[in-house]
Amino acid sequence: MGAPRADVRPVADLELILPTADVVVLAVPLDPTTRGLVDAKFRKLMKLGALLVNVSRGPVVVTDALADGLQGGALSAALDMTDPEPLPPGHRLWSCPNLLISAHVGGDTSAFAPRAKTLVSEQLTSWATGQPMRNIIPTAHAHELLDSGQTLRCRYDEYEAAQFRSHRWIGASRCPRDASSGRDVR
Repeated sequence: MGAPRADVRPVADLELILPTADVVVLAVPLDPTTRGLVDAKFRKLMKLGALLVNVSRGPVVVTDALADGLQGGALSAALDMTDPEPLPPGHRLWSCPNLLISAHVGGDTSAFAPRAKTLVSEQLTSWATGQPMRNIIPTAHAHELLDSGQTLRCRYDEYEAAQFRSHRWIGASRCPRDASSGRDVR
């Protein structure tokens, strides 16, 4: 095993590293030492405009501290899980700028592809037979969000991550499907 890399630092050096890091990726287990690791102090130590990526468990991040930083424009974030999870409708994270929320798809596993295929098949069957599709953002609500200047985000759970035509991620200009019919409204 060679000499340690100079650019790899221990957790004890976080206070020295955070002010210089453009991207901070959390890939830690959830245990008593990591629960609430990203709190207000951690967030304030981060470089202005830095990106926080959480591929750990939701409770590693103190949600309110993160939301404060996002709403204040101090940072951006990409979360593969949240606390609470699932994130309830109306939760303040949904209205935060500079945030991408995915749905436990950061860790591609051997189980993902079969689940994705099943979901896509079910969605296409529902659409083709005129049955309601799952996870649809009602068109009126999507347009209301977009008209208010907020970014449209979609939230899935890990079994529903493959749904692709009925949602748009950050930067969407309009919601392409009508929730009541599942038909394209463009």
